[in-house]
Amino acid sequence: MKTKRPWVIAILVLLIVGLGVWLWPVIQIVLGLGLLEKGEKRTWTGDSLDNLRRQHVAMTLYLESEGQFPSATGWMDAIEPRLKVGDMSEEESKKKLVSPPLLGRPGQYGYAMNEAASQKIPEEIENPDITALIFESQATERNAQGDPARDMANPPRGDGNHYVTISGNAKKK
Repeated sequence: MKTKRPWVIAILVLLIVGLGVWLWPVIQIVLGLGLLEKGEKRTWTGDSLDNLRRQHVAMTLYLESEGQFPSATGWMDAIEPRLKVGDMSEEESKKKLVSPPLLGRPGQYGYAMNEAASQKIPEEIENPDITALIFESQATERNAQGDPARDMANPPRGDGNHYVTISGNAKKK
């Protein structure tokens, strides 16, 4: 048995058209203000201390989610996703892993993780307020690791060797 209900279709069409007419001024305002458009992406202009602070925040996020610091052999790979922000391109976010004097030199980073902190929690490390977690290093490859007392950049890059402690204090040596 076939039933015809053209009035149901007519009512639905009228409701859709009515809703569109009613919402049209709101749609115009939203489009006019550019609220649906993506804004300009900002650039990263931080110095080495800024980079180290951001790296420490990313390390802390990693620590909170994984229960320990990452392995020193892959620390940059582990924290890189935690350096991204919505108003900055991925390329700009990656600059936070590069010592500013090395920007524009492909494959050179200039930071190393203290191997003594590898896969540990802060409570396992003596003197967290003065012990370096990440430091400007002689080694410039990605995921560099070492001993800050032995492997800090020599000669220092820029205005001195910078590092961030286990507890998050960014310092200049």
